[in-house]
Amino acid sequence: MSPTHWATMSLREARGLTLRAILPTAAAAFGLACGGGSADPDPIAVVGATLIDGTARGPVEDAVVLVRHGRFECAGARASCPIPPDARVIDGTGHWVVPAFIDTHVHLWWLADSAWTARAQTLRLAVGITTVREMASSHQLGAVLAAARAAEDASHPSPRIFVSGRVSASAGGNDTADDFGVIAKRLIERGVDGLKIKSYLPPDDLADLLGATEPAGYPVYGHAPDAATTEAELENAFRLGLDGVNHVLLLASLLQNAPARSEATADRPAWVDLWKTVDPELEDRVVDAMLAEDVWLEPTLVGTYFQVNPTAYAGAPDLEYLSAEMADGLRGDTLPTGSAADAAESLRRMFSLVGRFNARGGTLVVGTDQLEFPASGVHEEMALLVEAGLTPGEALRAATSNAALALGWEDRLGTVEAGKAADMVLLRADPLADIRNTREVGLVFKGGVAYDPELLEAELAPARP
Repeated sequence: MSPTHWATMSLREARGLTLRAILPTAAAAFGLACGGGSADPDPIAVVGATLIDGTARGPVEDAVVLVRHGRFECAGARASCPIPPDARVIDGTGHWVVPAFIDTHVHLWWLADSAWTARAQTLRLAVGITTVREMASSHQLGAVLAAARAAEDASHPSPRIFVSGRVSASAGGNDTADDFGVIAKRLIERGVDGLKIKSYLPPDDLADLLGATEPAGYPVYGHAPDAATTEAELENAFRLGLDGVNHVLLLASLLQNAPARSEATADRPAWVDLWKTVDPELEDRVVDAMLAEDVWLEPTLVGTYFQVNPTAYAGAPDLEYLSAEMADGLRGDTLPTGSAADAAESLRRMFSLVGRFNARGGTLVVGTDQLEFPASGVHEEMALLVEAGLTPGEALRAATSNAALALGWEDRLGTVEAGKAADMVLLRADPLADIRNTREVGLVFKGGVAYDPELLEAELAPARP
């Protein structure tokens, strides 16, 4: 097909190719048939959009983003990124190009409900999420590894999967050996990408685990209380090589002076009371320790926010895809009567810690831990990070370049730069003006394959009338 046949097309026209049965060959060649297709052998150039590349550099207006063989070949100003004569050109005028989003905390229940899990993955892709970190559902590691192998193909209509191995010393966990270094090596041999600590490990066991993984370059992360029971143990975990902390909510149990530890009320979640009694000096010391060792923080604010503000569920676009049983379960996920004011104050304090951590140069990443809202959770989390004090650009990086760094995949994902996998999203509105504009998704590229979100969603009939 000659280049002249592929004259510059608008984003609407590029998406329209998928809808025209009279152009099946062209649609397939462009990678948009049935929502996606194979990586195009010819270059694709998105021209005229404003580029926000995921670094700290400012936006580039009237940019060119050139994709070849599934990777970014060039991205920047027109003068620095010439368009090859054989390129298939998409007119991005009036749009914004950003790196595709990464959710660093999901659970894929392939064995419990494979149909819903597959639908959830498709929904994630439709809103611009091209990579997820599966957070160690130990009993189904084989199923997750198989799904990850399938999702590596750019034409597979779901996000690629970073697989966590679960290290647990608790009853019902998957580990019984005494040598946690051996456990780590076994999981790595099975093909995991990183390791999550899921129950408290005594210092010697933690040292064995981290000692076995750090030379091999495998990230280790977990709930802070699972890595330590005291400030000193947590600082030691950071020094030994713990890379990141999941859930700001759970930090509260380590931020208490001794008398306050017994003040939690039994009839409601412990965090509601614990966050009201955190020791500010202890909190500062823990933040100092994280900053000193470049430990990232994955706040997962969205789950707590929805628990405190249950009516916020009402507008989530994912709702129409939930079964009646799941929707009913959401309506029951509320705090005990009389807890709302205390919970809101505790949530405010979580926001305050996140904002201070960011202001002091800490690395924040976007993870959701949201089973019921697989698509909107990432966008809600970014908005909450802005509410906590981040700029829209910082929140965007938390879901892109910072998230890739937390996975150890920063050399292949997270920014729109030459040599990296061509994962990007074309937005219809400026996310730096309003972070909620990340929801305005026009096209999604995974490994150079373009996906139309409307077609992806159309393939998923709503679960309920």
